[in-house]
Amino acid sequence: MVKVYSEIYGCAANVADAEIALGILRSRGHEVVSNPEDADALIIFTCVVKKPTSDRMLYRISRLAGYGKRLIVAGCIVPGEPEKVKRIAPDAIMAHPRAVTEIWKAVEEGLDLPNPLNDVKLGYPRLRRNPIVAIIPVSEGCFWRLCSFCIVVRTRGRFGSYPLELIEKEVRESIREGVREIWLTSQDMGSYGIESGRSRLPELIRRVAGVEGFFLVRVGMMNPLY
Repeated sequence: MVKVYSEIYGCAANVADAEIALGILRSRGHEVVSNPEDADALIIFTCVVKKPTSDRMLYRISRLAGYGKRLIVAGCIVPGEPEKVKRIAPDAIMAHPRAVTEIWKAVEEGLDLPNPLNDVKLGYPRLRRNPIVAIIPVSEGCFWRLCSFCIVVRTRGRFGSYPLELIEKEVRESIREGVREIWLTSQDMGSYGIESGRSRLPELIRRVAGVEGFFLVRVGMMNPLY
């Protein structure tokens, strides 16, 4: 058993990634602790959306590296600014944000985790930060070309929608577990299902709203131009 400490920053999608990674670790018999001094391994789920945020991430990485324990750097800074991470924490293990379902390999075996390209982050155990809120990713990446002001394509990759049936199943199971808020999340929500030639976001919302039970639905993030 490994004792794992984590820090989570950034958007709802990043929180969902962390909940999945920690849920899988717990299902494999590891313990999640609240103090880095008590841990055998440290994980930081990073955000790099703005320079002040990136600077804060680098500061936290340097502080965590100072504990001299196995350090896993996850989240958007890994594909976004890997050279900066290695400069301040050369021994850090790097986990691509699309590889959160395999973070157990970084914890148990010390393996770097590159982009697996096609992982669907649904159907995994979760360790929810809030027991009444289920953050459910519906896609990964951005459909649109690289914008000069945005780092999403570089950090999260090209767009891919998750199957509507799997999303609906995740919602149903979450409601059965006592969840009262469903957060549908994505880096490019407005493009959901666009691989079919048009956005299927209205259809997705209708399907989720049709699930039996009393719950709220929150939708984000999207660009109004799309």
